[in-house]
Amino acid sequence: MNNDMPSRRSRHPLLWLLSTITVILTGWALHATGAFMVPVVFSVFLALLVAPLDRMVSERVPDKVSWLGHAAAIGAVVLALLMFVTMIWVAAQQVVERFPGAAGQRQSFA
Repeated sequence: MNNDMPSRRSRHPLLWLLSTITVILTGWALHATGAFMVPVVFSVFLALLVAPLDRMVSERVPDKVSWLGHAAAIGAVVLALLMFVTMIWVAAQQVVERFPGAAGQRQSFA
């Protein structure tokens, strides 16, 4: 038997320990850089979501106007943001209407 190689039993706990330390340090690093990483990760996912639309439009139009793919992707993002803001506005109006005192205060500001 070769004594230079560590036994399988001694490597197993060491692997778990290193994995645990790696997970903890990665979580700490993501938490420390959260203010920076959240917008970056969001923008990467957003780019991945609109990339098929960009590619599809760019392939279907002539090469001179292939920039329309980018415009369609930006338009889709703007449309989604407008829909989100509209839904928030409707929800806020429903909340205000449920509270009778708040509806009178809202009219006094207008």
